[in-house]
Amino acid sequence: MEARRIGYVLAVARSTRVRINQGRTAARADAVADRLPASAWHRQTAGAGSIGTLHDDALALVAAHDGLVYNVGDRFRNPHHGPRMRELTGLDEAVRDHVLRAPGVMLEVERIAESAKAVVYGYANRCRRLVHVTVACRGGRHRSVAIAESVAEYLRIDETNVEVEHHHIDRPIVQK
Repeated sequence: MEARRIGYVLAVARSTRVRINQGRTAARADAVADRLPASAWHRQTAGAGSIGTLHDDALALVAAHDGLVYNVGDRFRNPHHGPRMRELTGLDEAVRDHVLRAPGVMLEVERIAESAKAVVYGYANRCRRLVHVTVACRGGRHRSVAIAESVAEYLRIDETNVEVEHHHIDRPIVQK
């Protein structure tokens, strides 16, 4: 990955002895991390992924990301049932407004974002953990997308780096 200039993260226990100085010196990982300048660290959250629970790969996606998961599928009205919004997604303004105006949605957005922030900032060291936040609904095209995007906006207010990935937004509409 280094040869291809692709960034990566390697996680090890803090007590692990790692080789530094071109392999000449062994030191504990936490001691090496403590000596790095503050500019070497950045915080990031992959804080707004969305999935549809009715898709076959939904459980595998949740397991692969090992993070915070919120299922809003049975809690908020589904724009999927409205013919005008059925073919749209949570990235479209009409759907986004429909979802975010539902009673309780903005409180849920705040709760999800604050939970992610608590994990990101809850570590005592300067190295911030990569936190995955997955918002799920039934089809993964409407509610979860709009809510995940809103969570990302909330996190960006505090200058938290956010990457958004909608796993099922381009899949065919679920007919269940």
